[in-house]
Amino acid sequence: MRWTLRTYLRLFLLGGGLLLLGSGLLAGDRLEILLGAAGAGLGGIGLAAEWRAASDRRHQ
Repeated sequence: MRWTLRTYLRLFLLGGGLLLLGSGLLAGDRLEILLGAAGAGLGGIGLAAEWRAASDRRHQ
């Protein structure tokens, strides 16, 4: 997998989303929970897609 700006952005979304999700769960704030879950989900899906694309390129 190539480490590009997009990869770091996805890692930031995943990490920040998880932190926001945890903060929202502790505080009981629904908006933080939703935003954190959305950020973590987008970051995780993006990283998984990037990983899969890199794997496909290696096996061709």
